[in-house]
Amino acid sequence: MPTIAYREATVADVGAVARIRAASWGTEQYWESRISGYMRGELHPQHSLPPRVVFVAAEQGLLVGLIAGHLTRRFGCDGELEWLDVIPERRRTGIAGALLRTLARWFQAQRAKRICVDVDPQNAPARAFYRKHSAEDLNPHWLVWPDITVLVRFTTADRILACLKGIATGDAVGKQTETLSQEDVLRWFPRGIHGFEGPPGSVVPRYVGNAKHEWRIGETTDDTERTIAVARAIIADRNVSHVSIGRELLRCKKCVHPGLKSLWEFHEAADPTRIATSHDGCGAPAPGRLRFRLTAAHTRSRPRPRPPPRSRRPSTRRLLVRFWRSRNMRPPKASVAGRGPQRLHSRRRSTRCTTTWSACQHCDQPKSPPLAFRISR
Repeated sequence: MPTIAYREATVADVGAVARIRAASWGTEQYWESRISGYMRGELHPQHSLPPRVVFVAAEQGLLVGLIAGHLTRRFGCDGELEWLDVIPERRRTGIAGALLRTLARWFQAQRAKRICVDVDPQNAPARAFYRKHSAEDLNPHWLVWPDITVLVRFTTADRILACLKGIATGDAVGKQTETLSQEDVLRWFPRGIHGFEGPPGSVVPRYVGNAKHEWRIGETTDDTERTIAVARAIIADRNVSHVSIGRELLRCKKCVHPGLKSLWEFHEAADPTRIATSHDGCGAPAPGRLRFRLTAAHTRSRPRPRPPPRSRRPSTRRLLVRFWRSRNMRPPKASVAGRGPQRLHSRRRSTRCTTTWSACQHCDQPKSPPLAFRISR
């Protein structure tokens, strides 16, 4: 299926947009005047504000759909969806939903959340479409999105696409300094790397005249190519298949030369079922090993819950023990209430000194005052 491109409309698109609208009702002249006036800011719907936009969906250069919207104060809303239309041949193919999300992103950039749309009460398909996309009934003629940003929150497909784009960007940026030492990086890029260092499409300076391949700024390597190949095989089979992944990897052409022994042997064999055993390579893991890893990951027992942490506040006895040890003295035994303090002795003396307060007559070592305390249980 051809790719659909979504972009902001220009004055040159007015005629094609008018033909799409006239297919539903009205004449092309009426819609050309109305749409051109709307885009130039000469036609103002009730309670509308100047910021407005028109987006179109193009398939191989031909317009197949449009959507328009503007900021407003109608019904206490922030914005209004003015028109949404798709040619009959391309309806129910996801184009209308994509156009709606495109306009929702524009509203989000304008900090507009509450959006309204006027729909004929007799137009059941249109009302069902808007309700499917989170709109609520406001009155018999109008529907409203309390927060249209719910339409532009990332889906699983958006996250996968973002991951692949991140891999490709990092791959292309990193190719500029691949295998270079720190000294070589500073020699080629004295200011360091801050993204793409040069005009996109120009040859990376260190690869000018390279016999194998003159890598260009923004060009991805075999890492991105093979990552996409693996993703393509998984999507096609809805499963991880060694043969399918191998078949897709055989279509990859980057970095296939005798210098990379594993890839070279894999492509020379041209066997998608091949499993490399003598060295790292071939691109697809052995089915048994992959199955073992998946099983081990899914059957791993859950960790036991940790006991609740103890109170961080130490007890009185622990504080006293720390005090005596900090003075290199052995802590006294707890005294019994009414019997007075216990005698102290030094840990440094092999002969125990039992002198209490004041200096010792035998070793002339000053003693700390005795401390009587009671430990309550």
